[in-house]
Amino acid sequence: GEVNQEGINFYSELIDSLLEAGIEPWVTLYHWDLPEVLHAKGGWLSKELITGAFGNYARTCFQHFGDRVKHWITLNEPWCSAVLGYNTGDHAPGHTHDKDCEPYIAGHNMLLAHAEAVRIYREDFAKQGGKVGISLNADWRQADTESEEDKLAASRAMEFSLGWFAEPIYLGDYPKCMKEVCKDRLPEFSELEKQMLMGSSDFFGLNSYSGNFAKAPKQPFQGIGYWEDIGVEWWHTDHNWERTDMGWPVVPWSLREILLYVQEKYNPAGGIVITENGCACESEDSAELDKRPG
Repeated sequence: GEVNQEGINFYSELIDSLLEAGIEPWVTLYHWDLPEVLHAKGGWLSKELITGAFGNYARTCFQHFGDRVKHWITLNEPWCSAVLGYNTGDHAPGHTHDKDCEPYIAGHNMLLAHAEAVRIYREDFAKQGGKVGISLNADWRQADTESEEDKLAASRAMEFSLGWFAEPIYLGDYPKCMKEVCKDRLPEFSELEKQMLMGSSDFFGLNSYSGNFAKAPKQPFQGIGYWEDIGVEWWHTDHNWERTDMGWPVVPWSLREILLYVQEKYNPAGGIVITENGCACESEDSAELDKRPG
């Protein structure tokens, strides 16, 4: 479709206002808001459609804002879009009917869309002098015990979450454990696609909020699907840990552990940028308001 000039004007003015206030803009191209018209035509499940559309969208943003924006994030938390959108149904488009395949197809196409946007920037807009990356989400999974089974469970939990999207970009393909378990339900990259993905992030954007203990299940999970494929109990916590208002465990040391893990496993060019972290805690003023009647 045609470029929405009103939208261009809005974001251009916003960027100018940020710069005037001494705030350097870091622009995320996609944060879970797929246009309905694209969803109706297949959305993230249609490789040709979505990579072309996302590439055109990215090019438009680079053209209109790249003279002032020097840090771009292609996708925010593709794990959430893939799993919550195409497995649990908690996020749009709310699919739950093909949870053994659709999350992997959607995630695959998100990676290719990311690679296409980066290709366009590097080939046509490098003179702008900016950097383009991706923000991946994961919480740290610590082995529940020192047993080899629990250590392996923690490793699998990290590879099925962070590694799913990081390894194609930094190591050239999906984690070995995912390929072994999912088999033909996990799409394959062509050699050209692997080349496009490898090194396609100028920094490692990381969103991390918490941590849990992972352990090997006593009995194998039944059925197929993302959670069953992992085959790990990864939600165990310490009852002494504090909780945020969202119910998430407060685990300060988990941020240190996941940063060390990313650095040692991926050694990302451009370093690690923490793009999200923190906790939801109600202020005293807000708590007092909640107590008021009416």
